[in-house]
Amino acid sequence: FFDMWQDLHSFLVQSLSTINQESSQSMGNNPAKIKQLLIKHKEFHRHLMLKQSVYDMTMKTGRRLVEKFDSEPNDKSKLQEILNEIKTKWQMSTFQSTDRMKRLEDALLCSGQFRDALLGLLEWLGKIEPTLAENTESLNGDLDCVLALIEDNQQFQEQLKHKAEQVNLVQKAAQDLLATTTTHDQETSQEIRNQLNELNAVWTRVCELSQDRTKRLEKAHTLAKQFNVQTRARLEWLNQAEQDLKMANSSILMDNQAELVELIESHQEFVKDLQDQEELVKQCM
Repeated sequence: FFDMWQDLHSFLVQSLSTINQESSQSMGNNPAKIKQLLIKHKEFHRHLMLKQSVYDMTMKTGRRLVEKFDSEPNDKSKLQEILNEIKTKWQMSTFQSTDRMKRLEDALLCSGQFRDALLGLLEWLGKIEPTLAENTESLNGDLDCVLALIEDNQQFQEQLKHKAEQVNLVQKAAQDLLATTTTHDQETSQEIRNQLNELNAVWTRVCELSQDRTKRLEKAHTLAKQFNVQTRARLEWLNQAEQDLKMANSSILMDNQAELVELIESHQEFVKDLQDQEELVKQCM
């Protein structure tokens, strides 16, 4: 776990340093330069998001270790501290990377590159929609998996807010452009209208899919918490039952009839409880 945590921590420290260095540089108002910076940062952001699965695994492994350290509060506290640290750095990295991408895209639009901004939005939406559509299947799982999905979704919602601002800017720029076109530019105007209609349609579908996913994750979270409580209760009962059986077996006295009768009655009660627990275990399964 520590090796995995350390590798991810080093990567995120370097990523934050890179973002800060790039953000300190002036974008200027040269469309070609802004496009070049945007392409470069998109590749950086893609590389960063490839670490999502590593981050999820690190957090999941860490949470399980925290649960095992209940009897050692000092170790548990230290482990929780480094988990919080990696979570903070991951959130900072993804937020700052997304924010820089938004600033570059806004700068591209403000530099007069309306068409590039529009095509960029359509490209992003074209990649996101199939991903959200694939996630229409069940999102149920154990608590760690669902929490990871919820955290991913929260990051996506922040990204969606940024894109909503860009959609509004592109729509306004498109309307302004259409209002100034002449009769000689009818073909260009129609192309812009078609692309704008496509943008509005895809944006609506993505928003609907996103809202649906958020609602299903809320339901999955409720079920996961219920499952977690139920399985913990069953495991506690089984652990206690195992200890009781070992004690009962070690205390059997074959020459003492009264104790044997008492043990038989006690075991019959145990079997009845076991049958009741079996039904509860099946519900968990």
